[in-house]
Formats: sequence, structure tokens, C-alpha cells
Amino acid sequence: MGLSVLFAGTGRPAEAVRLAGALDSTITAAGIAFEPVVDASHRAMLDELRVVIGQAAFAKAWSAGQALSLGEAVAEARSMQG
Repeated sequence: MGLSVLFAGTGRPAEAVRLAGALDSTITAAGIAFEPVVDASHRAMLDELRVVIGQAAFAKAWSAGQALSLGEAVAEARSMQG
């Protein structure tokens, strides 16, 4: 969740959603679940991002993130860090 929060706070909401989508896909495939307090915080961040970029852009970024492999997501996050 860390990098998606970072990008959300630096004016890169679509990138944040994309990385959050990749995270969701990865943890779901691994059978991992967030702790309830982390899950609530994560969902609140996603709700805020949905408002910021709109439902259509959110869905597009989320879907693109879900399609990334873990390696692709890591590489993308590294390239966005500058």
C-alpha cells in the first residue's frame, strides 16, 4: 500500500490507483488479507482517489493495475520514483 499512498499524496492519483490495483491483485492471488484497520484506511484512500479522478478514470487505472504482474508493478513504481 505504501507506494500507492505516496503517489496519491504527490499529485499522481492515476498512478496511485494503478499501483493499488496491482497490489490488490497480488495479495488476492496470494490469499492474503489486510488487517481490518489497514483495509479501512486503504478503502478510504481508494474512495478519495475515485472522487479525485472520476469513476471512469479510476476503473481504467484499476483494471490496468490488476493486469500487471508483481514484477511489472515493481518496475513501474521504480520508474515513477524518478
